[in-house]
Amino acid sequence: MRRRTMTSTPGHVSGPPAERGESRSSARKAEGSSCAGLAHGLSDNAASGRTGPPQPARGILKHALWVLALAGVLATTGCGATESAKNAAGKGLRVAPATFPVSLNIYQYPAEAAVQGPVQHVLETLVTRSGNDYQPRLATKWSQPNDTTWTFTLRSGVKFSDGKALTADDVKASADALIKAGSSLAPLWEPVKSVTATDEHTVTITTAQPLGTMLATVSLLPITEAGKASSESYWKKPIGTGPYTVKEWSPDKQLVLSRNAKYWGPSRPSRPSRT
Repeated sequence: MRRRTMTSTPGHVSGPPAERGESRSSARKAEGSSCAGLAHGLSDNAASGRTGPPQPARGILKHALWVLALAGVLATTGCGATESAKNAAGKGLRVAPATFPVSLNIYQYPAEAAVQGPVQHVLETLVTRSGNDYQPRLATKWSQPNDTTWTFTLRSGVKFSDGKALTADDVKASADALIKAGSSLAPLWEPVKSVTATDEHTVTITTAQPLGTMLATVSLLPITEAGKASSESYWKKPIGTGPYTVKEWSPDKQLVLSRNAKYWGPSRPSRPSRT
């Protein structure tokens, strides 16, 4: 039996993605094209039934490599919008993406750069990927009581932008909603037997066999409020724990994010809005 524990550094927070310069250079256009191609590639795979990882029966190693590759693609490639400098009034940040999102439902469209880019400022995950390691986010620590059990301790004092406190029920409901959505991320959860809200601030995940990619899996699970993610109206203005909230959204036209006054992080957004 083994036991592994990870604990956060007091005051640790990974801030929102860095703000970039205003020029839409050809290099960034190429980057946008490659991200779009990647997103469409994953979507095409979904249509052909090739998005999921190899089943455990076909090799746990292949499954692990698939999960880590997908985590790296979505979490560290920087597939996001090209941003301009702050506007003349100094009140916000104007963004000029190649495309605007037609949906904000990241559970259904996790591989779409136009969706993932802005929503990652609104919804947060239990852990975040940093190079080849993982850092605490909404979870302050995690451990393995045995080879098929993972426990995550939630950060205390975290609230959603509507004032509701984050609990383990929200994490369980988020996992259930992502699995139900049936997107390219759903197969990551196939080795998982159960997700349980052990108490208000503890989540226990049990797997069918030892799963070394659990941290990669939960790093791709944006946390939403329990009981709301199944509603289409929720995704018009998703409520999260992140540094920004959705102020306005017109599908495929405009998206305006405002600073979350209830953000738990010690490093609050320097810009009041992102357009």
